[in-house]
Amino acid sequence: MKLERLISMIYMLLNHEILSASALAEKYNVSQRTIYRDIEAICAAGIPVVSYQGVNGGYGIMEEYKMDKSLLGSHDVNSIVTLLRSMSTIFEDEKAEETIHKLQSVYQAGNPSMSLDIGSWRPYNETLREIKNAIAKQLVLQFEYVSVKGERIKRSVEPIHLDYKYDSWYLYAFCRVRKGYREFKLPRILSLVVTGEHFQLRQHDPKPDNPYDYRRQHTVKDENVFDIRLRFSPVCMALR
Repeated sequence: MKLERLISMIYMLLNHEILSASALAEKYNVSQRTIYRDIEAICAAGIPVVSYQGVNGGYGIMEEYKMDKSLLGSHDVNSIVTLLRSMSTIFEDEKAEETIHKLQSVYQAGNPSMSLDIGSWRPYNETLREIKNAIAKQLVLQFEYVSVKGERIKRSVEPIHLDYKYDSWYLYAFCRVRKGYREFKLPRILSLVVTGEHFQLRQHDPKPDNPYDYRRQHTVKDENVFDIRLRFSPVCMALR
């Protein structure tokens, strides 16, 4: 608890000009004597806390030590907050919420001019959270995967990371069944089970940036790969 309080106090001091010992003691529900000891600990860590005397006195951090707020403008902060808010909604990420709060407290940005929804309404949000947790803890996943032919194939994989592209989520993992790295589209993953088996990260080749490159790398001859164009009549739009 002391470490968390010290870290929080540092952010408070960075975000305010001067804070009195009584205000800090009230916020953290500790005595002023404890605040004095905390300030000494922060100074010992190399953070230059300055004491100001007088009626409006208290503690602050040297201006030279603070980050120049001109490094990020309101547009930059709003863009970061928009992305973090969407991610925190999907993954229920408290750390992302804390980062949003810190950014908004340091940079007085206005209301974001846009919002970003990258899947917070979809029914497989719980699957996303389970996979994210398995990636962090390096736990093997087991599930049934529906192929493009509609076949259900049991898979055992070592998850590496999640990708959001082409309006869908994908899991990049080492497939123990196919003995190689594969991408799995989340809507095709069924009966997901997070096992208690830990795995060690393998040395793997970086995956291509797009499916076209992937297809080219796995085609024997380049002449077998070609572009096609499809034309649709306006009637198709009405049936969408």
